[in-house]
Amino acid sequence: MLNLKHLYYFYVFAQELSTTSAAERLKISSPALSTQLKQLDEYLCFPLTRRMNGKFILTSHGETVFSYAEKMFSTYEDLMRKMTLARSIRSDQFIIGIGKNVGPRFSLDFLELYHKSELTQAKNLCISYDSSERLIADFEEGHYDLIVGSFESLSSQKSGWISHQFSFPVRLFAHRSLFMNTSKVPVAETTTLGFEEVIALANAKNIGLVAPMKNSVLRTEMDEFLSKQKTEALRKIECNSATGILQLIERGLAIGLVPVPCLFDVKFARDLIVAGPSNGYWSHNISVLTRESEKISPRKHLNLDEALSLT
Repeated sequence: MLNLKHLYYFYVFAQELSTTSAAERLKISSPALSTQLKQLDEYLCFPLTRRMNGKFILTSHGETVFSYAEKMFSTYEDLMRKMTLARSIRSDQFIIGIGKNVGPRFSLDFLELYHKSELTQAKNLCISYDSSERLIADFEEGHYDLIVGSFESLSSQKSGWISHQFSFPVRLFAHRSLFMNTSKVPVAETTTLGFEEVIALANAKNIGLVAPMKNSVLRTEMDEFLSKQKTEALRKIECNSATGILQLIERGLAIGLVPVPCLFDVKFARDLIVAGPSNGYWSHNISVLTRESEKISPRKHLNLDEALSLT
């Protein structure tokens, strides 16, 4: 009989499109996950995924099921967020709110940089995702010690609030194989080819340009950038996971405009090349709000030079 466990397993798998990665997140074995997914297919009487060029992709039915599953489990996650906030006003916890428009991978990479900068000495962390508007409201009510987001307006700041503003370059990443058949480009860590030339190479090899899903600040910035370009990708891919975006690029299935600090994925990914200007095509801005508290020891500046040099 079908139950929510089957649907949740598919929901996680659809985000990763990798049995190994999804099984690791679910803390079960890959064969066990495969069995659960097969049972779901059999119950529905149609497949939700298929293989193409050795990689998993969602079928049209799979896309439909995933869209409903995402609504269901995001509602559940929102409920858990509220319950967590209700019980987590404790002196030994440091509570962090992250804007949904920032993206999980980007925000966690960013928080890792903060951790290395010794922003907080709290032993127990509570991390929750929500809209920018609700983060500001909850922060004002004292539910958060720190919030991260692409906030449109911070004019309502009050005394005791500490604001940090950061800008990160958005770079064009591609797999090394994209440049293998052209003598103009050395196979190195970076290439001086412009955006038009890289898009032309991708179009010639039927490699798509991957973008975050709509309703995110990064997607809006990307759409504005693309509208000003003289060339257009013939194939476009949408992905709601920054990790998924980087996996598509790493596997040579797409090129993508990715902000640093999605750099902890990038620096360990094999055969990725930065195409175009090393300082990025535009800057992605992130704001951080903290409050004066004994829990935190905020720094006026976060030095990212070392981190940025890794890519």
